[in-house]
Amino acid sequence: MLEQLLKSKQIQYVTSGHNVKKGNINISCPLCKDDPSQHLGIDVKTGYWGCWRDKRHGHRDLNKLLI
Repeated sequence: MLEQLLKSKQIQYVTSGHNVKKGNINISCPLCKDDPSQHLGIDVKTGYWGCWRDKRHGHRDLNKLLI
């Protein structure tokens, strides 16, 4: 479901790789002005999300990211 949403919004994401925790989908952090990669992980089961580069960029509510 999350992958479908990201596709519909044309947001590039990855499901595996160096910065991707198992069970997460990663996107470029929209709160970082210069994220060169997908450093924001979204937990598929819980909706919790957080940026690997800046711990202030995270929340337990996925809606906060989508707004």
